[in-house]
Amino acid sequence: MTPRFRGGPIAGAGTLVALVLAGHGLLPNRWGMGNVLDSALPWLGLAVPVLALAALAGRTRLASAGVVIPAVTWAVIFGPAFARTPPSGPRDLRVVHQNVNLANGDLARTARALRATGADVLVAVEVPDDPVLRNGTVHPAFAGEIDPAYPYRFPDNPGVAVWSRYPVLGTPRPVPGVERSRWAILRTPWGPVSLYAVHLASFRPGRPSVIALRNAEAEALARAIRADHSPLVVVAGDLNTAATDREMGPLTETLTSVADQAGTGLQFTWPAPLPVVRLDHVLVRGFAAVASRVLPASVSDHRAILADLRVPSPRPVARPSARRPAKRMARSRSAAGRSSRVTPAAGGRSPPRARATSASQRRQCRAKAVAVTTRPRDSCPWRAMPGSTSSRIRWTSPPVRRASQAKPYRMCDQVPRVCATTS
Repeated sequence: MTPRFRGGPIAGAGTLVALVLAGHGLLPNRWGMGNVLDSALPWLGLAVPVLALAALAGRTRLASAGVVIPAVTWAVIFGPAFARTPPSGPRDLRVVHQNVNLANGDLARTARALRATGADVLVAVEVPDDPVLRNGTVHPAFAGEIDPAYPYRFPDNPGVAVWSRYPVLGTPRPVPGVERSRWAILRTPWGPVSLYAVHLASFRPGRPSVIALRNAEAEALARAIRADHSPLVVVAGDLNTAATDREMGPLTETLTSVADQAGTGLQFTWPAPLPVVRLDHVLVRGFAAVASRVLPASVSDHRAILADLRVPSPRPVARPSARRPAKRMARSRSAAGRSSRVTPAAGGRSPPRARATSASQRRQCRAKAVAVTTRPRDSCPWRAMPGSTSSRIRWTSPPVRRASQAKPYRMCDQVPRVCATTS
């Protein structure tokens, strides 16, 4: 090889590493190998020192470029995690999660460590059942340490248990398509919080069927969250999905990783003695992350994660129900009728009223859900629209109809509509 191209192999290898780092999501995911590559992505940085040693032997500019390119690519992707300065300030909610491990030999010790975190919401997965009852009840060695500190707990244990300082509204339900999961609404001082406690199927390289099941459950969880319009959402659990896995994309489209927003470092959680990947996550919507950290190893094979959250100001307000109580609607309709009565002028015509011509005025009318005509009955008859189930509608003076009732009908074009005040 000529001296000019002596560093070619090193430059080619470095370029290949950089391309995999930047475009791993574009590679096919056949037999789950794409997920395996995604999970190992941070460790591709180990190729940089190996290439650097080889470049020192060659001492060419081409070889040096083969080191610089992957090093810069890795630094751009993962460097901000080490340079991040976590935000400061008081917290409103502390969420702690841990995979307890079904083979845990010291449940009481693990429970005491979790209770000492001072969590407001504690999510535990792989919690062993009561060895005597075997009916889904949490093992007494674990529950006996946690229960005194928390007034509320999900009543069953499908591999997922939740303790909370705030009341649970209604009955917790499983997330459709996710076997080991529970979804519930917590009543907090900042409004209802939609909590998802989940444990996705295991991720096992070399077993494509197991990886496919994990991917299907991740997609089901993402669908459930997209359909949830709650302003405050918390997802906590063992997702068995690395932060760099392509299956995290649908989740992070609508949620924010607390570790990525307020954590320092890559925050690996598994295996506990020497973590190499982050499988446990806390994802939120509507909260600002104040702190995120991985707790010291305990008896479990996973490390616990702690997330401090704050409700930003102005604080989110739950969407008002589109359907108001019938009594309140009746009062609004009667008030609208009284406020919109007019005295017909000569010839049976009503005095002119302002038209809701602008787009904003039309939106206000639709929001008020009341449409009022200013013409008397004889000058503007109702006309049934095609496909309507009713051919007649009783006339009132003035005619007041909810938008849902008036939708199959329309008034003659020359009649203006005005928006009646319902407050």
